Amino acid sequence: MRALDAPPPVPHPPSRYGPDGTRRIAAERLLRDDGPALEILVARPETLGAGAPVLFVHGALAGAWCWRESYLPAFAGAGRHAAAVSLRGHGRSEGGGEVWRAAMAEFLADLRHAIGAMPAPPVLVAHSIGGLMAQWLIGQAPLQGLVLVGSLPPEGLGLIWPWLAWSGWAAGIAALCGAGPDGSPARHRLIFGDGMPAADARAYAARLGPGSLVAVAEACIPRPVLPAFAAGLPALVLTGAGDTIVDPLTAARTALYHGAEYRLLAGAGHFPMLGPAAESGSAAVLAWLARHRL
Repeated sequence: MRALDAPPPVPHPPSRYGPDGTRRIAAERLLRDDGPALEILVARPETLGAGAPVLFVHGALAGAWCWRESYLPAFAGAGRHAAAVSLRGHGRSEGGGEVWRAAMAEFLADLRHAIGAMPAPPVLVAHSIGGLMAQWLIGQAPLQGLVLVGSLPPEGLGLIWPWLAWSGWAAGIAALCGAGPDGSPARHRLIFGDGMPAADARAYAARLGPGSLVAVAEACIPRPVLPAFAAGLPALVLTGAGDTIVDPLTAARTALYHGAEYRLLAGAGHFPMLGPAAESGSAAVLAWLARHRL
């Protein structure tokens, strides 16, 4: 890994919604011969404790930055080796000019590369469509645990897409993938939930970037997913009570499929790692890791 320039600041001070541990977070670059260089934010605790390393994976429109506010500092403060990767075309990774046509197989290759760069098989904490990729890797990549945060269900967007189309979310996703975030307050509430202050929602929305229309289309096509319990993989499903993209009932169904624990976060929308629910969410994941001795 090679050091990057300092990443851009989060929309407001890191201590607002979580522990201020950003001094322990370094921006680095994963280099390889067969693909674009990837940004990875690495949280190195002052005192390394026991437990598996943790790798955070973002969803379609974000990047490693979305884990920087609360989760990475909290994990570093707990003595955990943790890192967050930006898949190609996201965050400060290479490939931004062609991200709209990147296929799921390419993102999976990025994720496998990041997993391989960890010091030991990690616990994977994955959000939204990143959670779907993580489910596709069950039994296919060396993992010690799985945490799905606002994740698509095992069948992907297949059953969710009709609701998204009816509610206008389908058009919103297409606009986000191609032309950046919709600036309407109503859309902000749909993305971040009612618990997010309006000014913070605008700041976070401004950081969302374009995504891949190809990957979204591929996510509509179901493919076999091995349940986590069948692979002997401890799993947790964490979702926002106000998530209108992956509603709590869908998240509960995902937890049932994988034999996973289920945790609902009050005051959170589709991005529970951002805003007022971030600190309680990171604490819930750390407590789950401790219970499972991971």
